Amino acid sequence: MMDNNNQIIHADLSYAIIGAAMKIHSELGPGWDEETYHNALLHALNSQGIKAESKLRGILKNHALPADEFELDILVEDTIILELKHIIKPFAPAHFCQLLNYLKFWKKDLGILINFGLERLEYTRVPFSPVDGKITRDNLWNEFRSKNNPAGEIDSVLNSILETHGLGYSSKTYEGLFATECEFQNIKQNKPSISLNYSGCALGEKTVHAFCINEDILVSITALNDNSSAIDLTRLLSYMKQTGIKNGVLANFGRNTITMRLLTL
Repeated sequence: MMDNNNQIIHADLSYAIIGAAMKIHSELGPGWDEETYHNALLHALNSQGIKAESKLRGILKNHALPADEFELDILVEDTIILELKHIIKPFAPAHFCQLLNYLKFWKKDLGILINFGLERLEYTRVPFSPVDGKITRDNLWNEFRSKNNPAGEIDSVLNSILETHGLGYSSKTYEGLFATECEFQNIKQNKPSISLNYSGCALGEKTVHAFCINEDILVSITALNDNSSAIDLTRLLSYMKQTGIKNGVLANFGRNTITMRLLTL
């Protein structure tokens, strides 16, 4: 499998890890809990004289404020991060996002996803290169920003996040960074709660999955997609309609660019 620049990085160490995982899967088979395979792989690697550290934890901070917390499965020779699964289906995008978070936070260039839950061992190498990136804004947002002070504040928050942390984290992590950056810049923000109703039926108090800035704009954050998807835009429109907030912006922290799209009711 080729990584960046058509070269296999950390090839020998990767083969040793995958070989150990294959042997474990062959001898134990699928069906046990994830911790069993975790302990077996730690033992197998250490028995070969390969340094393997388990359950390392770290806190991502922004201006000394905690934004997110991570716990990786195994770090091998301070070089490769392993994320282990025991699932009966292929890897999902969330699994890749999780590993990319760890690679970016611990400043490593290769991770391996390993799944012990199928008939045959499933694994995939996940190379990572940090990206500084840039921000692109649609014309509607640029026009709106020139007339609206909270829009300028949102730009300030996103610029600061990009300059300090770059791209590569998941949407949950960027939500944490967004909240802490607003706090640092003394910008009022919250995730609104509303009493949701349908045709006279009370559906309960619900939290909107978007930030309200100065009670004027909803900001929805997505990540690791090259473009904002139709469902992301539709969800933001739903939040705007239910809260009565007429302006919304979708900020997508993509692989190379933060894209900003304005929606209005």
